[in-house]
Amino acid sequence: MNKKICKYYVLAVLSIILFVLNGCEKSKPPLDIHAITFSELPNWETDTLTEVWPAFVRSCQKLSTLPKESILLNGKPITGWHEVCSLSLSLINPSESDIRNFFKTYFIPYKVSSGWTSEGLFTGYYEPELQGSRIKNEKYKAPLYKKPKDLITIEDLGVFNPELKGKRISGRVMEGNLIPYFTHAEIDKGAVIGNEVMWIEDPIEAFFAQIQGSTAIKLENGETIRLGYSATNGHPYTAIGKALIKQKALTPENISMQSIRAWLKEHPNQVKEILYQNASFVFFKEIKGDGPIGAQGVVTAGRSLAIDPSYISYGTPVWLDVAHPKAELRIQRLVIAQDKGGAIKGPIRGDLFWGTGYEAGELAGIMKSKGTYYLLLPNVGNIRS
Repeated sequence: MNKKICKYYVLAVLSIILFVLNGCEKSKPPLDIHAITFSELPNWETDTLTEVWPAFVRSCQKLSTLPKESILLNGKPITGWHEVCSLSLSLINPSESDIRNFFKTYFIPYKVSSGWTSEGLFTGYYEPELQGSRIKNEKYKAPLYKKPKDLITIEDLGVFNPELKGKRISGRVMEGNLIPYFTHAEIDKGAVIGNEVMWIEDPIEAFFAQIQGSTAIKLENGETIRLGYSATNGHPYTAIGKALIKQKALTPENISMQSIRAWLKEHPNQVKEILYQNASFVFFKEIKGDGPIGAQGVVTAGRSLAIDPSYISYGTPVWLDVAHPKAELRIQRLVIAQDKGGAIKGPIRGDLFWGTGYEAGELAGIMKSKGTYYLLLPNVGNIRS
């Protein structure tokens, strides 16, 4: 058996094993929706929809290229997306009232619940701005890596078994066998040397760049290079904040990106021990454009939400109603589901993209807001009328 055939044989066998194991997993929390009116959306009339329209149109450009049966809600195809996206792309420079009428005509809002609750957790993320170099030197010694050539990722194991649709796996081939890829600790100790894409000053900041999934690097010549998510090593994501709470270094009340960063900087001898508890590792690629690309290929500051794509399709308009991380206000606005995250799991869970730089990071880092969201789904009856 040649190596290529052997590799696919191993992957097929592995998918069967995963299917068996899947039966032992806890049942997936439900996502339930029920239709409401636009007047029932909290402060629907106050949002400036011209701010979110470009994000929605960019998502529609992506959705329009997908097979209709691949646009899902709760794992099942939902109709009408190609039609509403075609209509949206035909609007040229729409006014605020045009956009509001568009959504009210061609969409129906649905309140989301799961079990007995409609409340979930909403956090924030951002694009860090760092100093760096393409070449390692005395100042810049912490590497950011590109995707190694030996990393194999199967994005959808459904190609091997329909029961595994939506599940993914990553690994590497050794002696004809697919084995788990190197862990965070193994990579940090040199397992992928030669795949450095950029060097920065602080390994703690390198770790946080991975958590955010993107970063803007300013080179010494003044040029700014953007790095975006390329792949992960396939290991489960473990929040190091939980490890710090477990060892009573921090409390649930004061846990935030800022408090975690401060603790790590104050305890340099324990940094590796803590960071290695998260076996997951993110690889980057150089990207062109003005900002992070996100899982759908587009994100917009303040208007993009990372969601769990096993429940909600990318491109879905989402009305947020969550607590603001600083002010005694609520975030009540339309956002678009355009990204995902390792920690973003469950039917009522979201991660709001705040933008680039220090101020965005200050808000994203402390956001642990309770709230709910509403989905805007195509009104098929009006589209056909």
